[in-house]
Amino acid sequence: MFEKKIKCDKIYNMYNLFLDFKQKTDQFFLTSLPKINNEQKLNFKKEFKINFYPQDSSISISFSTKYFPKPIKLSFIQFILKNLLSNLINNETLIADIIIAIDEIVSNILEHSYKKTGNEEICFEFIFTQKKMIMHIKDFGPFGHLMDISKVSGNKSKNTFMKKKRGMGVYMVKKIMDQVEYEVIPDKYNLLTIIKNFDSSSLLL
Repeated sequence: MFEKKIKCDKIYNMYNLFLDFKQKTDQFFLTSLPKINNEQKLNFKKEFKINFYPQDSSISISFSTKYFPKPIKLSFIQFILKNLLSNLINNETLIADIIIAIDEIVSNILEHSYKKTGNEEICFEFIFTQKKMIMHIKDFGPFGHLMDISKVSGNKSKNTFMKKKRGMGVYMVKKIMDQVEYEVIPDKYNLLTIIKNFDSSSLLL
């Protein structure tokens, strides 16, 4: 009975966080999103999804960069993420770590996976529980094997990467995050899954 009450409390807390976050996000989309026109804003809002799953007390956020203008794609992703995460996470260091990791991953995708293609769509899904955040990042480029950072060691010394002048971003992602998995679905997409563990006190409950 006691365990059931704890579980109900967790669901209740996460649901309240979800409602509060959704309200703030709706307001954010009405007043913010600079640098893109109203049509791009509207299209982005249509695809932007926030869901709550009571069975595992989790909040899911998903969006894509389909409507992000090319010259500011990376800075726009940073802008969106900072505003979203600051309404969910009560830990500035954790927010900074997540943004740094996403920044490095998106840079790699644009440089390698989409190097010779016109497509620059990247799909994001963030799943928050009280103990961890799971990020799914999907791209549709033909050079997925170049992005398989799960095979890059996170234990190599910083000097090794500095000598090569390459791979420092991948090293940072491996150091910042707790788990990295990569999957290539031939002729469809490349999927990067990243997990970051944290204490429940990091959430704005």
